[in-house]
Amino acid sequence: MAELQNFPFNETKAVQAAALFAARTGNQINYMKLIKLIYLLDREALKRWGVPIVGGNYVSMDQGPVASPVLDAIKSPAQKFPLWTSHFRKEGYDVRLIHGIEPDDLSPAELEVLDWVFSRFGAMDQWQLVYYTHENCGEWVDPQGTSLPIKPSAILQNVGKTEQIDVLAAELSRIELVDKLFAKL
Repeated sequence: MAELQNFPFNETKAVQAAALFAARTGNQINYMKLIKLIYLLDREALKRWGVPIVGGNYVSMDQGPVASPVLDAIKSPAQKFPLWTSHFRKEGYDVRLIHGIEPDDLSPAELEVLDWVFSRFGAMDQWQLVYYTHENCGEWVDPQGTSLPIKPSAILQNVGKTEQIDVLAAELSRIELVDKLFAKL
């Protein structure tokens, strides 16, 4: 089986998805709950299509699996994630939506997955989501106070999509090659 590398992080889709989740919770959401919802969004997209919506790297942390770039965007200075920081402000343990954004980059199918994730998990608080991900996301490994990478192939295996791993790895390699060739032009 080929090793599937991380998918590129799409900050625009991350901001749009997070804005929709925040809007459904009164424009303010606990940041741990938000990163769990984004993780579950990408996990469900991987299950359905073999590709995530937000992408980036995933890690196991003490409180469960995390879409790492979203956590970084919440905690990082504005220059690293300018789109994120123009729409959100961290207030203690919450993230406040300060500027709405139209979900123009999210396809109807991606919006349907977002609706499904929110209808299934949106009523849970952050601790219920921690428990859920510990018990139901087999790719999560207790990092014992640190963080451990979660490969997309581990997620795909745990959602029953093992046959897609080699195909996706080959496709991502081709895309990476094309990107490198065009970068030289």
